[in-house]
Amino acid sequence: MEQLRLAAAFPVGRLLDALEHLPEVFVTPRRPSPVHQIAIADDTDARPLEDLCRRARDEGADVLIVRGAPLPPTSSGALPLPVISVVPDTTVEALENRVRQLESEALSPRLLAEERARARIVDIVDRAAAQLDGHIIVEDQDFKMIAYSQLSSAVDEARRNAILQRQMPPDLQRVFNSQGVQASLLSGEDVVRAAADSDAGLGQRLIVAIRHRRRLVGTIWFARTTHDFDDGDVAVLQVAAEQMSVLLAETLRQREDEQIRRDDAATDLLRGREIESALSVLRETLAGPYEGAHVLTLAQLEPGRSGSPADLSDFRALADSTVRTMRSEALTVPLGDRLHIIHFGCSEPRESCTSENSRRISEQMAENLHRVNIRVAVGIGRHASSPQEIVDSAGSAEGVLMSLLRCGRAEISTVRESWAPLVLDSLLNVSRSFEETVPPEVFALLNASAPKHRELTRTIREALDHWGDVAGVAARLHVHQNTVRYRLQRFSSLSGVDLGDPPTRLALWALLTHFDLRRREQPGRTVSASSG
Repeated sequence: MEQLRLAAAFPVGRLLDALEHLPEVFVTPRRPSPVHQIAIADDTDARPLEDLCRRARDEGADVLIVRGAPLPPTSSGALPLPVISVVPDTTVEALENRVRQLESEALSPRLLAEERARARIVDIVDRAAAQLDGHIIVEDQDFKMIAYSQLSSAVDEARRNAILQRQMPPDLQRVFNSQGVQASLLSGEDVVRAAADSDAGLGQRLIVAIRHRRRLVGTIWFARTTHDFDDGDVAVLQVAAEQMSVLLAETLRQREDEQIRRDDAATDLLRGREIESALSVLRETLAGPYEGAHVLTLAQLEPGRSGSPADLSDFRALADSTVRTMRSEALTVPLGDRLHIIHFGCSEPRESCTSENSRRISEQMAENLHRVNIRVAVGIGRHASSPQEIVDSAGSAEGVLMSLLRCGRAEISTVRESWAPLVLDSLLNVSRSFEETVPPEVFALLNASAPKHRELTRTIREALDHWGDVAGVAARLHVHQNTVRYRLQRFSSLSGVDLGDPPTRLALWALLTHFDLRRREQPGRTVSASSG
C-alpha cells in the first residue's frame, strides 16, 4: 500500500471531482473532511473494504484509493475512511500527478466556500430526516450527490448502493428516467412522487426541487418505509429546500469561472481553433481518450408543459446526467439555440462506424424530454478520429439536424442515415450565384405573402415530394384531388415552368429546400433573387 503525503490539504470532495471519470465505487463522508494523506492499494486479493480501510487508517491516511473492484463493506457505517475505487489500469503516477495539481489549488476561496456550504447542508438534511423519520439524499443541479442523512437499518438496498457509488447506479437511474423524474423537475415541477419498483428493490420516493430564483440548483430525494407520504412531508422538505437554495446557489456562482473555461475550450474544439490549448484545459476534468469522438447537436421543436421553450441549461443538466449514467466521457456546451455534446470514446473503425453509443445517449435524452412533451431533433456527426476532426463532426451534425428541422421531424439521425439531404445541401452551397438564373416570376411566386400563393407553394412542395401520387398529396393537404390538379396548372401558368420536365422539378425542389435553409439562418426574412 503506497502513501501520498500532501504539502497542503484539500477537501475530499475536490479529489472526487478531479477523479470523477474513474471511480466505480465511492463511500462518501457525510461531512467535509480535509485530506492530508492518501493511501493507494491494489485489490489483488479481493479483501473486504473494512480490512483495507483499517490498514490505511493505521498508516495515517485520510482517504483510501483502491485500484480494482473491492468487496463491498458489510455495513457502510463501519468504514472509517472515504473510499474511492478506480479502474485497475490507473497508474500510481497518474493519480499522483492529479493530486499534486490539486495541492496547488487547495486554499482557493471557492473550495473553502463549497465545503462550508456542504457542512451546513448536512445539518439541514439531518434535522429534516429526523423530523420525518426517513432518509434524505441531496443532489446538486447536475444530479450529483452532495449530502445525505444518517444511515439506518431501514434504508433500502437501492439507496445504500446509491450512497456507495455517490450517484444512482445505471439500472436504477433507468427506472427513474422511465418515470420521468428528472425531466419533470427540469420542466418546472417542484414535487415529484416516484412509485416503488419491487423488481428493482426500490421503495417509494418523494422528490422536491431546490430552486433559487426559479432556477433548479438541486433536488431532495426522500425515502421512508414505515408509511406513505403526505402533505406534511412535502411542507417540511420544501422548507429544507428553501434553506439550502441560497447555499447551493452560492456554490454554483463559485464554479462559474471554471465552467466558462471549459465551455470556451469545448467551443474551440467545435470550431477547430486553438486545439492544443483547449485540450490542456479539458485534461483537468476529462480523462480522454480524445480519439474516436462524435458531435451530437440537439434542438427543440416544440415547447414543453410550460408552453415556452425549455432552458438549454436544463437540457445540459439532463445530458450530463445521462452521460454519467452510461459511464461515458462527454462535454456539453450550449451555443445559441443548440446544445452540442462532444461524445468521446467511440472504438469503432471510422469506415464502419455506426455511431451506436452516441445514438443510445441521444435516445435516452429524447425519451426523458418526451415525457414532459418536449420534442427534440438530434443530429449525430461523423466519426472524428482525432481532436482536429471534431470541427468536421460538428459541421456534419448541424447538417443532419437541419435536414430534420426542415421537415419538423423529432428524430435522431446520423450522417449515414441522412446522406441524401447532406449531399443536396453541399451541392446547393457550392455557389449561391445560381439564384441569379432563376426567373423572377418563380421567385415572386415562392416568396409572395398572399394566402393564395402560399397555398400554391405548399401544394408544389407536397407534389414534388410525392410526384405522381395526386391522391396522397390531396390527403396531406386535406383538399380534393381536382384542387391539387388545378393548383399545379395554375402554378405552371403563372411561373411559365413545365412541371412535366424532370430537371425542372428537381430544380424547383432544390430551390424550395434552399429557401428553407436560408429562412432557418435568417428567420422572418423573405429570400430574394439578390440574396446570396
